[in-house]
Amino acid sequence: MVHHWRASDQLQSSLLAGEWRMFDRGYLVGTIQQGRVNGASALRGLAPDGSPLGYAATLEEACDAMWEWYRRVGRLP
Repeated sequence: MVHHWRASDQLQSSLLAGEWRMFDRGYLVGTIQQGRVNGASALRGLAPDGSPLGYAATLEEACDAMWEWYRRVGRLP
């Protein structure tokens, strides 16, 4: 069976509950935190400097959005 690359493959759980960190070859891409927005469960993406990147309903969506942001800021070849 062939495994296709996914942004979520780059996640590692944090020591904090409800938090994941995304890495690219040892470089911190960003952090995803679980929380609530307007009373609904949501995931918040944060850049390495702590600035907010946006919100997503699922972890897969949050990973994809963070990876796209990472590509846009020129961190990938």
